[in-house]
Amino acid sequence: MAGSSQFPGFTLLAVRGQVTRADIGAGAATFDGVGMLQTGPDGKFPATFHVDVTAGGPGVGTLELTLITPFPFPVPLEHVLAGQISIRDGQLDGVFLARPERGSARPASGPRLDAHA
Repeated sequence: MAGSSQFPGFTLLAVRGQVTRADIGAGAATFDGVGMLQTGPDGKFPATFHVDVTAGGPGVGTLELTLITPFPFPVPLEHVLAGQISIRDGQLDGVFLARPERGSARPASGPRLDAHA
């Protein structure tokens, strides 16, 4: 998951890592992981995270990332803008662009999140 948005102090907010635990249901999934947080060209930190997703296409599917370490940071709920989040046979799959929930931080330019789950 990576994006550029209007979060004070960040030019980039990217989280990359391995999933350590997952619960996948019929239309939703949650997973936890460990990896790296990147906050710009020089900011890279070990991180743990939690993600909640719901299946669906534009305006229906959602993704919500919560950074746990190196500091608690809940990223506003994102809605699928283009593409699809699919949950089939206990597997999460999707390539999508998402946009922030109304009333949350707005992107500096273009879609805020380009995620591959």
